[in-house]
Amino acid sequence: MNIRPIIGISASLTLDSSERFLGRRIVSLNENYINAIIYSDGIPFVLPITNNIEIIKNYARLLDGLLLSGGYDINPLNYFENPSLKLGKTLNERDEFEINLIKEFEKLDKPILGICRGNQILNVAHGGTLYQDISLIQGSFIKHNQNALEYEVTHKVTIKEDTNLIKIVGKNILVNSYHHQCIKKLGEGLKVAAISDDNVIEAVENIDGSFKLGIQWHPEMIFNKNKIMAKIFRCFLLECENNKYRL
Repeated sequence: MNIRPIIGISASLTLDSSERFLGRRIVSLNENYINAIIYSDGIPFVLPITNNIEIIKNYARLLDGLLLSGGYDINPLNYFENPSLKLGKTLNERDEFEINLIKEFEKLDKPILGICRGNQILNVAHGGTLYQDISLIQGSFIKHNQNALEYEVTHKVTIKEDTNLIKIVGKNILVNSYHHQCIKKLGEGLKVAAISDDNVIEAVENIDGSFKLGIQWHPEMIFNKNKIMAKIFRCFLLECENNKYRL
């Protein structure tokens, strides 16, 4: 019997707002990420924030792949910039945790899929920078933080030739979109895999061809209604499964 690949999903942290437990720290993760991994024949393993490097190294050794989830803005101090007036809420603990996760999984050459914030932290971990708000990009005209329902697609993305992503989703796709930040300077070892019509970087991947993929949209919100989005997760899980038997 084949053992399904076990996928670590980075969790976030929220504070309890109830009167009884006001301020209590709660590990949080949108269930869509979990469901997408289960649907794609993987085993989800939620990773609470820790900056114990030995625990992070064990995560990397024990798990077959890493899914970096969405959430807070990334502290611009991580890429040597001061905070813009348009910067949203940040969480330094999570930034440090995920950067260390990326480094440890990459040391073992295990597949990584980053979604929204996950795409951005992958870029930052490689020395890249971000636009702290899309309004700071001259010429940007697309609404990247949609008001439509989460499973509705709202704008076009063009996939670059000679990328792994074009083999998965094709040349042109429609995506949902919930972000106000995006990649500015590309991180070392990464290449642009997709752009929007207003030249916002919508996806990145490793230049060496290994499965390190960051995407700016949210396939986990739409995988059960959209075959292309479902294919992203299935290809990620297949890479994790193949990688497991290579090690």
